[in-house]
Amino acid sequence: MSFLPVMQRELRVLVRVPRTYYSRSLAALLVAVISLGMLYLGFGGLLNAMAAGKNLFLALSVLAYVYVLFGGAFVGADSLSQEKRDGTLGLLFLTDLKGYDIVAGKLVSRSLNGAYCVLAALPTLGLGIFLGGVTGLDVFRMMLALLNALFFSVSAGMLVSTLCRNERRALSCAVLAVLIIGILWPALGHGLRRFLNAAEVHAGFLIFSPAGSLLAALGFGKGASLHFGTSWVVTHLLSWLFLALASFLLPRVWQDKAISVRSLIRAHPGPSRRLSFARGRGRRWLDLNPLLWLALRPEKRRFGFGPVLALLVMAWVAGWVCYGKGWLALPVYFGTAMLLHLLLMYATVLHACRTAAEDRGSRVLELVLTTPLGDDAILSGRLLGLKRQLVWPLLFVITADVVLMILGCLEIASPSWTIVGWVIAFVLLIAKLLADLYVLCWVSVWQGWKAANATRAIRQTIYDVFLIRWVVLLGAVAALGLLTQGAAFRSPVGGVFVVSAYVALLIMNSLYFCGVAIDELKDNLRGLAGGEGEEGPSAFCWWPFRGLPGPRWGRPEVSSTKRTATARVPLPRRT
Repeated sequence: MSFLPVMQRELRVLVRVPRTYYSRSLAALLVAVISLGMLYLGFGGLLNAMAAGKNLFLALSVLAYVYVLFGGAFVGADSLSQEKRDGTLGLLFLTDLKGYDIVAGKLVSRSLNGAYCVLAALPTLGLGIFLGGVTGLDVFRMMLALLNALFFSVSAGMLVSTLCRNERRALSCAVLAVLIIGILWPALGHGLRRFLNAAEVHAGFLIFSPAGSLLAALGFGKGASLHFGTSWVVTHLLSWLFLALASFLLPRVWQDKAISVRSLIRAHPGPSRRLSFARGRGRRWLDLNPLLWLALRPEKRRFGFGPVLALLVMAWVAGWVCYGKGWLALPVYFGTAMLLHLLLMYATVLHACRTAAEDRGSRVLELVLTTPLGDDAILSGRLLGLKRQLVWPLLFVITADVVLMILGCLEIASPSWTIVGWVIAFVLLIAKLLADLYVLCWVSVWQGWKAANATRAIRQTIYDVFLIRWVVLLGAVAALGLLTQGAAFRSPVGGVFVVSAYVALLIMNSLYFCGVAIDELKDNLRGLAGGEGEEGPSAFCWWPFRGLPGPRWGRPEVSSTKRTATARVPLPRRT
């Protein structure tokens, strides 16, 4: 047997995947667009060349760190748990393969695209050398810090994937682990330094986190107990420790264990609770739609928003304790509201994609389609169940927005136009949240039934609904700077253009993908259940109002009756 055969096989697969090539090109394009926008801010007279180079290096480094930290955990969290659910790990261990063979192969396949994206963004980081304020050693250190952070996050995700079997639990634990180690732990050290009026951050809060080498490469912490080499080596050794533990535990934890009585009691509600559900609201929901009753059973109603919310509340209270009255400021209120909205939208995407992918992967969707229920009833039941589960988290977030808005008004104190603008900003923020959640519900269910893989569906939903609009917006800002030679940033015209372009892109992006999702789900549901959606959508339509004329393009329109008949009547086998 050859050396590390799983790694060789995964590399051969990646060579044939188009995403291996266009992902790094998109990363280089995105970084170049961001750089052009920031450089024209400097050349427009707002910053000098040295300050523009420093700010460009800082912004790109922080964005790249967030990308590698959460992206690595995201791709590594379901690398081994998926093999457990598919039952293929047992077949691999029937051969001469060891645990480290499988872990090494998954490590390379999951981290290769991220490493390519970091290397593609490296030349743009070097622009600060020509502008001044950044040295070549800083760029080299930043490259090492980012690659090490990617290695750390993927290793942590693979260790979590080894211990977990459920996809949602693995993803949540991996993201929570890198969030605590990579961001919250150094932030806690900085807060304690402010609270205790210490001269420096304790080294224990920095050397055990990949953020320590990042801050050292950025030049923060000079004169304190912060050393790039120490933090880099410690986190690198921790990454190897995670991989060693995953290799040791994988052959011992992949088997299905016997279900104990305690786990059954924990996983399923008691008889009295099920009986009250069946006699109360459950009967009304069952009469309304069977799939709505299925989604709202007591054992299926967990949305997963509570633990993340509790962590955010603890972080907010810790910031209040450390910073005192300086924490009660308008930017903190607005940032807290934005973070709450992002967490709620992420929880919605995670829950909707996971449940839809489970329906498709377990063949439940095909089984339900053979019942007398129509396609519209199946789709409406799934969406109604998702909206019902979303009601209480949404009410909590809106209540928190109102409280933060009132606190901000009390902070402004004197009646002025600032209070009016503050209230209008929160009203628009709540309206945008409602619109985004509506689009996310449709797109998440569509991607979950289309991909049959929750991780792929989540990644595609985030890319479609959020990332595309920002890429186009930054490209438009860079084009404006090129056409006007930076003059647009010296006048209010540039700000009006950016705001108008963002609103227009937000509306167009939401209408387009919501229209595509509605069109596919209502016209080609049986095709999605049979795997037709994996080849691509049948017809694209950005017009979200069905029954009214709207533009379409793509392949010729096929009526839903014809699709249904084709899906129900199997083709004869060729002998």
